[in-house]
Formats: sequence, C-alpha cells, structure tokens
Amino acid sequence: MGDSQNLHRKIEEDIRKTGFISEMQATRIFLNRKWDVQVSGAYTDRDSGKDREYDILAGCEYFDFDEGTDGPIVELYFEMCVEVKKSKYPWVLLKKPSHMYGGPNLFSGSLHAFQDSIENASLFMFTESPWQDKGWFAYGIHEAFKKPNEHSSSYDALMSAYKAAQEIFDWRTEIFVPKWPDSKLHNPTIKPNPSHVLVRPVVVVDAPLYSAELLPNGSSKANKIEWGIVDFRFGTPNYPTRVCQIDVVQLDFLNKYLESVEEHLEQKFHALSNFALKN
Repeated sequence: MGDSQNLHRKIEEDIRKTGFISEMQATRIFLNRKWDVQVSGAYTDRDSGKDREYDILAGCEYFDFDEGTDGPIVELYFEMCVEVKKSKYPWVLLKKPSHMYGGPNLFSGSLHAFQDSIENASLFMFTESPWQDKGWFAYGIHEAFKKPNEHSSSYDALMSAYKAAQEIFDWRTEIFVPKWPDSKLHNPTIKPNPSHVLVRPVVVVDAPLYSAELLPNGSSKANKIEWGIVDFRFGTPNYPTRVCQIDVVQLDFLNKYLESVEEHLEQKFHALSNFALKN
C-alpha cells in the first residue's frame, strides 16, 4: 500500500514539473468560453519533413444567414494556434523603440468579394482591436536568470506557434478555394459568400511575464504584464520570410485576454455583415 501511494505521489509530482497541467488549464479556459478546441494535433514541418504537434487549436466561427436562401451572407472564421510553455524562469518581452513599431500582421485571407473594399483583412481586424490598443510590440524574449548555455524555450515556442499557424491557415484557405473565381479549382455552382479566414499564433506561458524597455535617460524599466505582442521574423526556403505578430499571454490572464478578443470579433463581424448587406 505504501509503495502504491508513493508511486501515486511521484507521478503527480512528475506531471506538475512538465507542461501538461498548464496545457490542461489553458484547454479548460478555452472550453469554458465555448471555443472549438483540438488538443495535440499534428502537422508536417516543412523544414524537417517530420510531424510536429501543436498544443491547442482553438477556433470560433461567425455566420450571418440570408433568410431568403438560408445561406450565409458572410462568414468569419478565427482560430488561435496555441503553444503552452511552463517555465521556471520569468519571461521578459523586450520592447521595441516607438519608431520601430511594426504594422498589423496575422495570417489572414479574404474571399475576392471583399478585396476591392477591404483590401487588407489583417489591417481591418487590427484596427480598434486589443492588439492596436496594446500600443507596443516586442522584438524578442529574455528568459530571466537562465544560464547562457541553457536551451531557449521561448524561441522554440514562438517558432512552433508560427509554423503551426502557417499550416492551419493553408488548410483553412483550401476549404474556400472552390469558391474563388480565379482558382483552378473554382466550382461555379458554389456561391462565393464573403469569407474571412484569420489565424493568430499565440504562446501561453505559465511563468511570471514582464516587459522591459530603455528609457530616454538611458535607464531601463521593467513592468509586470498580462500579455504582449512579439514581432517574430522567420523564414526559410520552405516558409515565406515574414514578420508575424505572436501574442504571448500569461496563463492566469488567458481568460481575460480571450474576453477582449471575443468582444472585438463580435464588433468586426457585425461590421462585415452590415457591409455585405449593403453590397
């Protein structure tokens, strides 16, 4: 009996040392908010040719239906590719100087019906959003107190979130390909409903999260934060070089972060729906 209890205790301690508990907590938050959730899905890494796992794929879909045809007037599909990391080190987002701020950037695609009027779905979704309200971007992450020879879990997390988001975006846009008139797979029997596919890479960290910046007088300043945005530049022969914005969210504030994102999506969806009704 004693050996069994000791084994039970050791297993629980071992699990808590890993990131599995953190993943379960993040998954529960998405599920409680009624997002569609897939856990530990696989995709093929274009660089290595090997299968990789993403931790969480969470999505929400918005439709507005035409009462006459019972078909959608407009569709908005938003997904987050989430990498969850548990760290014994605080993560510090290194702020860019204001003149280095990047522009809006997420994996986004729009059906041709909106391209003339809403040329950049990424810019459209960024305007008046939690991402714009944040007001700053980071150019990298410092793992405080980590020894120089220790592996960087933050960079791995950013890269994994980027690659997963790229693959998921490609998969989702393929769903809409038969509707695009300029596509070789275009099917004229499918009504080209205005459709938007938006994918946001996100890293959820189970560790203290800070920002750090250099002040005009040359001193530095660190602040504890709930979440921030990293401009992540990545590119290989198999992945297009781009600066992709990746949200880094502290686990304890994930629910609050999702609430603000949902409010924004609702507002943008109504704007798209009203636009579709007028055109």
